[in-house]
Amino acid sequence: MATLVILAAACADSELGPPEPDPLGSRDGCALIDLADSGHLLTASQAQFIVQSLGQMTALLGVGGEVRLSVVADAAMAELHAEFSGDASTTDVLTFDLSEGKAAATRQLDVDIYTCFDEAVRQGAARGHAPERELLLYAIHGVLHCLGFDDHSEDQYAAMHAKEDELLAAIGLPATFKAGDSAAGSNGGGAS
Repeated sequence: MATLVILAAACADSELGPPEPDPLGSRDGCALIDLADSGHLLTASQAQFIVQSLGQMTALLGVGGEVRLSVVADAAMAELHAEFSGDASTTDVLTFDLSEGKAAATRQLDVDIYTCFDEAVRQGAARGHAPERELLLYAIHGVLHCLGFDDHSEDQYAAMHAKEDELLAAIGLPATFKAGDSAAGSNGGGAS
């Protein structure tokens, strides 16, 4: 079977649709979202939900460029986590900002984000929502890291997760984090 790949462009001044002639988003506020699911972990509707929702969020943020989102299982995520972080356990999301920190100033993303489907299933079940909502949270978390947000202190953690909830609300989804969630740099398995 072939890898499921969904592409969409999200522009602040247009509806989400197929990529425009300049897919790298040289226009401000236009991002190309590329989702790859080589393990066929998502249904087509789940993948479309993630791409469309992430596209809406990048448009709200007024960022362009490209977001390459990969959905992987625990084993693949554990391998990536070991290779790049020295920790052989699985994790929810790994973000590779290829703009080398310039996206916060330029508003042009160039990012590879790996999200773990199995972790999303576990965390989504614990929070009472579908895995695709949790995967969307991981993806927006990665984008926010590229835009200068961090979550290593209590204040940064609160600000980052408040921004995630603000973006979710802006596209009509309920907040993910509740007032009682804390622990800087970790949310019990959710995006960090």
